[in-house]
Amino acid sequence: MIYEADWVLPITSAPIHRGAVKVDGGVIVDVGAAGEVRARHPEDPVTGFHHAILMPGFVNAHVHLDYSVFRGLFDDCSFGDWMLHFMAAKRGLASPDYAASAMLGAMECVSSGITAIGDTVFDGEATVRAANAAGLRTYAFVEAFGMDDARIRDSLEVTAKRIAHLHDIAGPLVSIGLSPHAPYTVSGPLYRALAAYAVREGLKVATHVAESQAEVTFVRNGAGVLAHDFRELVGWDDLMWMPTGTSPVKYLEQWDVFAADVIAIHCVQVSPSDIEVLRKYDVAVAHCPKSNAKLACGIAPVGDFLAAGLRVGIGTDSLASNNILDMFDEMRMTIFLHRASQAPAACMTADQVLAMATLGGARAGAGRYDRKPGGREAGGHGRCRHGVQSLRPHRRSGIGACLRGEPGGCLLQHDRRTGGVRQEGLHRAGRRGGDEGSRVGPAETEGLMGPASTAGPSSGGQVGSAAPMGHNLKG
Repeated sequence: MIYEADWVLPITSAPIHRGAVKVDGGVIVDVGAAGEVRARHPEDPVTGFHHAILMPGFVNAHVHLDYSVFRGLFDDCSFGDWMLHFMAAKRGLASPDYAASAMLGAMECVSSGITAIGDTVFDGEATVRAANAAGLRTYAFVEAFGMDDARIRDSLEVTAKRIAHLHDIAGPLVSIGLSPHAPYTVSGPLYRALAAYAVREGLKVATHVAESQAEVTFVRNGAGVLAHDFRELVGWDDLMWMPTGTSPVKYLEQWDVFAADVIAIHCVQVSPSDIEVLRKYDVAVAHCPKSNAKLACGIAPVGDFLAAGLRVGIGTDSLASNNILDMFDEMRMTIFLHRASQAPAACMTADQVLAMATLGGARAGAGRYDRKPGGREAGGHGRCRHGVQSLRPHRRSGIGACLRGEPGGCLLQHDRRTGGVRQEGLHRAGRRGGDEGSRVGPAETEGLMGPASTAGPSSGGQVGSAAPMGHNLKG
């Protein structure tokens, strides 16, 4: 089957006007200009999406599906107060509640065109089952907590058992990683022990770091709401904490946490020297602009991350700190906040943000991206297992951007709530049990499109969609 659209966005190369994607057995085998793809495969049937943009599914680099039920409960709180309310509210939920909450979050991700996620899991079983049911390719990072150094061995044993259980139920869509939660919930010695365990077991690691000024104040000075009210709430007020006199990023470096398989989540309160530490260890960053803005954490210097050569993906965070799991909103917020803080309008472009929301998240570690020696596939194009979606811009909104040859701009600069963008499903006959017109869903997706010169069976890509035909995305 050949799928055609006015624009194809391979992400790894320039947009293709009147492009096409050739799929064989669920695998992307060719990408290029529609006429050329048809000529190379003259016997294949063609599905045309006409006034649409065909592009990879989004990779949500950081989310907590199982916290979705907390949407809107903690508005108008700064980070410290929000954390106190959130920790108290979590105690009121049982496992069935987390299961329903995770399913709600998974469905909302899918409705936004997200086909792969990096989820730091509290109730891991709820998240794994919801991700499998929704067809989301998932890295489930099992959270670990502990400030009592006398219980490090116990913490490791509990974490290992949770990871083993999730491995047993994961299935083909889910991979398991490890998440030491944050510098204010994990002691330095436990961080080091968890990092060593991850290396031994070959696990990717994700950790919240430098999210807020409250965290900086706690790590550097041993003061503030996280040093007093929070520790009393969770029962750690009798445990000693010595101020470190350094930043959260440098603190984790001291405890041997960083490596290429680590995702640093947030990184809002970072200095140029902190960014150099992240670059030194090839640490990836999950950028969560709306969550950071809502909790008054600040604006992460994402432009500096890119300039330093860091791998950067975009995450929504959870519905407890962001009232909608919508990658279009996150991408627009990334552009607007960066421009507002850096001034020149060209300092962050739609193409850069689209790359972060797709291939960037995969390279960061939230998707399944296989980096060969040297960090790239031959020709500079990597492999990533997530889906392909068709988006239909409104005929009036965004026409200028498309006429200028900037289809990414028409996706991001116009409001879908006024009919700006609609998501379409990709259909192929007989994919599921021979049913005509069955949809190839994200459960079967395996790849990011590469250019025609490098796309082929070896790229391992499969075509999919993130919503049924004619589904309107919520704003």
